[in-house]
Amino acid sequence: MTPEQQEVAKANESFYRAFESLDIKGMESVWDRDDAIQCGHPGWRILRGWQSVMESWR
Repeated sequence: MTPEQQEVAKANESFYRAFESLDIKGMESVWDRDDAIQCGHPGWRILRGWQSVMESWR
C-alpha cells in the first residue's frame, strides 16, 4: 500500500470508529472543512459543502 493509500485508510478507520460511537466531533476531525466535500446518504441527493454535510450527520 502506498503512503497515500495508508493515509486514506487511516482516515476511513478514524471516521468509522467515530461514526460507530456516535462521536460527531470525531467525525468532524476527519473531514476537510471545505466547500468541495461531498456526502451521499442512501436515498438522498448528494450533499456538497462542509455545512450541508455536517448538518446531515447531526
